[in-house]
Amino acid sequence: MFPLTRCVGNNFQGHPGCGRDFPRKAVPGLCGVCFEYGSHSQNQPQCKLCGCASSLRYRIRKSKCDDCRAFLAREKWAWNLDGGDQSLVLPNIGIEQESRKDGIKTEFNYLVYGHASTQLSALSVDPASRKLLSTSTMPPIELDFSSFTTEQLYDYLKPVTLSSHSQRARFVNWGLAFACNPLLVFEPTNDQQCIAIVYLARKEGVGVRAAGAGHSPSDMACTNDFMIRTLKLDSLLNVDLNNGRVTVQGGMTLSTLHKHLEQHDLALTSVGSISDQTIAGIITTATHGSGLSYPSMSSLVHSFTILLANGHVISCSRQEDEDLFLATLCGFGTTGFILNVTFQCEKRFRLREEAENVDFHDFVNHFEEIASSAQHVRCWWFAQRGVVRVSKCNRTDEPLKRAASWFRQVLLAHHVVQFTLFLGRIWPIWNAWSAIFASWLMKEKAVGVGESWRVFNVDCRYPQHTIEFALPISVVPQCLFALSKYIQEELGRSDGIRPHFPFEIRFSEEDDVWLSPAYQRRTCWIGIAQYKPYGLSIPFKTYFAHVSHILHAFGGRPHWAKEQPFRPTELGKMYPRWTDFNVVRRRVDPQGMWESLWVRRCLGSVVDGDESTRKVDFDFDRDKTLNDASRKRIDLGKSWEIYRIPGDLM
Repeated sequence: MFPLTRCVGNNFQGHPGCGRDFPRKAVPGLCGVCFEYGSHSQNQPQCKLCGCASSLRYRIRKSKCDDCRAFLAREKWAWNLDGGDQSLVLPNIGIEQESRKDGIKTEFNYLVYGHASTQLSALSVDPASRKLLSTSTMPPIELDFSSFTTEQLYDYLKPVTLSSHSQRARFVNWGLAFACNPLLVFEPTNDQQCIAIVYLARKEGVGVRAAGAGHSPSDMACTNDFMIRTLKLDSLLNVDLNNGRVTVQGGMTLSTLHKHLEQHDLALTSVGSISDQTIAGIITTATHGSGLSYPSMSSLVHSFTILLANGHVISCSRQEDEDLFLATLCGFGTTGFILNVTFQCEKRFRLREEAENVDFHDFVNHFEEIASSAQHVRCWWFAQRGVVRVSKCNRTDEPLKRAASWFRQVLLAHHVVQFTLFLGRIWPIWNAWSAIFASWLMKEKAVGVGESWRVFNVDCRYPQHTIEFALPISVVPQCLFALSKYIQEELGRSDGIRPHFPFEIRFSEEDDVWLSPAYQRRTCWIGIAQYKPYGLSIPFKTYFAHVSHILHAFGGRPHWAKEQPFRPTELGKMYPRWTDFNVVRRRVDPQGMWESLWVRRCLGSVVDGDESTRKVDFDFDRDKTLNDASRKRIDLGKSWEIYRIPGDLM
């Protein structure tokens, strides 16, 4: 039996692939569906209900895709929009009850779930010929899950429950540092399924954790309870050009949002170094870009819709439940599950980037002047060589211009540097030479012009361990000197640490998000990475401990999504609204449904007297559970650990 394989395409067949996992190999790179129908559109049948093509994702059987067949088999009743009567819908689209007006059969309009959207499609079907006459978008059918039994909830969620044999049933973060085996993993495609998951978790007495792209370098997304993978919740819901606002589902990735915004001549004001994260992920961790006049990306949120632990869905903004709004924006998913987000955008713009090297001492002596010298300033400090690469970006109308050649940017800066880092695992002295080589590659002044988000983004290169601290602007020069002294002392010792490079230095305006590291102070962000060449383990813990101690001594607050050593008692002293945040948590999640091991370790538990680590195990086959109603209860007696991937050294 073949293991699960990803359908990634086959150049000889001329087919891009559908991207799904399949259990058997038809031809290299293609699942059986894509191989059967090929790349020719005339050979790709379409579902007569939702219109999807099988070669995109779903196999068509008897003129209906698997999702529509599952819906029709599950939902016994649909709405008849013609006369207000309900009509029984059978799996074969048969009509048991037919309404008549003046003795003539009327058209029946059925609401059928469309798997590519959170909405439902209203289908007009001729009862005689059963041919599809028209479609239109209608509000979804709202089901009362409070009346569902546990078995009914499992059955309802079966189409979006991952098999225990699926590769996606095990979560591994992007940095290849943490992994977990959740109790059950769901991939919902609409809001109703998310609500059903919450009701099921309440009945089973387990927690729920959302996981998007997994880009957090920490174990923030890990859980041993239920996990919701959000990447299929990625629809564009509304574009308000008059007010410059766009509403999207929380599972959409930032890179996908950029493309939607470009089509409507819009852009986000400030973006971080990468765009692979989900929307909900960036706003609940106060992800930031760089620029002293630009706060974190959480501040770009106009409003959002959130699913609470009691199964209710509410809207939040600065005008509606402001406390919940400000607690959720950097709340790490502890107040609820974000269904959709409305961003305040601006007109699409380009950035002109000028980058050049500056001597470290000159950089520190003119720190505030450099930090305010452009709209968006970011820097990379190569401590081993005493050089800082300063990038200055400003809005422009100039034509597009590439800043660097493929040879230097891809071949040398990516592949050659990764090989030298690999050698550094064996001979640590190579790490210092890697830094010198990388800074030499960027020694020339470079000028480029590009679309805003493409300039904001940088190549994160390789899986990595990383930490980042937010410091008050005024103390940064002294802090940089302290860090430089520590690095030079280590390099001067024969057995000293040989760290990777570079230090990333960015800036942001203060904001009013309660647990944002930039809360009520203009901020300089200092980040450190230890790369994992070819995904291999590297030493980092001792180095990170020393650097964290220095940054914390200068008033640094750790970036929530990255690894940090602090516990609730210490973190509570850093944030003036810490108590208010936990009051809101206790109000909207009194039973701790949204808690995980990371949440209890860093924030504490809202459940009185429950500071222990709850451990859960799944002691029977998950697939059989979904088919056998007598075995749907969950045993909480054993442990299923969240663990750091083995091999990382001290």
